[in-house]
Amino acid sequence: MSAQAKLILLLKQKGTGKTMSKSLTVAQCDELTTYLHDPGCLIATKTTILMAFFMLEHTDDEASWFTKLENTYKECVPKECFFLFDPTIHTPSPILQTCIYKLIRHQHLSYDELGPALSACLENTTPTYMIAAFLEGLRLKEESAEENAFFLTSLWQHAKRSTLEIPLLIDIATAYDGFNRHPNLLLALAVLLASIGFPTIIHGCKDVSPKFGITAHKLLVAANKDPLKPIDSIRQCLQDRSIGWGYCDQSLSFPALHALRECRTEMVKRPVLATVEKFLQPFLSTHQNFLVTGYTHPAYRSKTSLLLDTLSHCDGYVFVRGVEGSPFAPLDRRCPLISKLATKNHEGFSSPDTFGFSKRDDFTPDTGITTAQSLTMMQTALQDSRSLEAQWVIYNALMIIHSLKLSDTITRTKQQLIDSIDSGLAFSHWIRY
Repeated sequence: MSAQAKLILLLKQKGTGKTMSKSLTVAQCDELTTYLHDPGCLIATKTTILMAFFMLEHTDDEASWFTKLENTYKECVPKECFFLFDPTIHTPSPILQTCIYKLIRHQHLSYDELGPALSACLENTTPTYMIAAFLEGLRLKEESAEENAFFLTSLWQHAKRSTLEIPLLIDIATAYDGFNRHPNLLLALAVLLASIGFPTIIHGCKDVSPKFGITAHKLLVAANKDPLKPIDSIRQCLQDRSIGWGYCDQSLSFPALHALRECRTEMVKRPVLATVEKFLQPFLSTHQNFLVTGYTHPAYRSKTSLLLDTLSHCDGYVFVRGVEGSPFAPLDRRCPLISKLATKNHEGFSSPDTFGFSKRDDFTPDTGITTAQSLTMMQTALQDSRSLEAQWVIYNALMIIHSLKLSDTITRTKQQLIDSIDSGLAFSHWIRY
């Protein structure tokens, strides 16, 4: 294992956050000294773990190690990191430097500070290590509701967007880092919804930290389909009733944000960008837009609801505690669900038996699952309505349609979905893309 890989393991242990981080032993602190001095380890990763030590509580052993480091940092860390220890040092990004010092003191940032800081992050001349320190500082301080809202609103305004002359559009807003323990069946869900008249868009990127999981991009490549279709081509697919779905890559809808993938890899942890990028709506109907998303940790439930309520082009949403934090509800148990139409909120649970499906735990977590296996299961879901994969996808389609009140009769809609699969209609929507 390389020194960089070992440094990442220490960062995952120490730099997770104020409630989840675990302390380092004396031996691990000594190891860290070696990696901080090692030119083979990336500076952004070093900066990130140093931010964790500046901002998180220490054990006595860690405090002793860090005090020694503060006194000898010029001998132990790259010169690019000196500014963390000495505020008189000038850096290539003064605005980020000022914000980083405030974050180390656990102070919230104002809109007047956040605007220039975000602009600096999106500039390709800003050093990666400065962006990593800024984003890690925000995460360890814990972003305020105002800071989260700023990033969503500002990035939404920066992103490219295309409008569609269709009655409605469902946006499956899933985390861009994908699945790494379950099949990713979200493409099948989009195709199935489209096949019965509900145009659906998915967006993301090939992969991103921290999971680097199975994504829609990877599934399309495995299926010999183009994940980088031009925006105009995606628009045509969404407006074509014989297709009705599409995938938009972040490299097309927001190149500057996509360019930060390397920084996010080097800092390892999930920054605020991961929280808001899935809500940037690269395509909009000129009539109605609905968003379907998910969460993992209960703490994100209220935060995400507040964020979704700030979206001006969202006529309703469904928000579940889905598989691996995705919008895909589990088949083996009920899960919390929040939905909103206009100004009316509903909080409750979604359960397979509500729609006539038995709870099944056949899909046990498998950390060895491959993209090829996920693709096979996805295609099975679109061709055999009696398969477990299809039942899982049909259940999620019904949950969305019912929560957004897109159908008056769920029994009839369920039969529509089954008939679409059995007749080959759903699979034809997949093939034509």
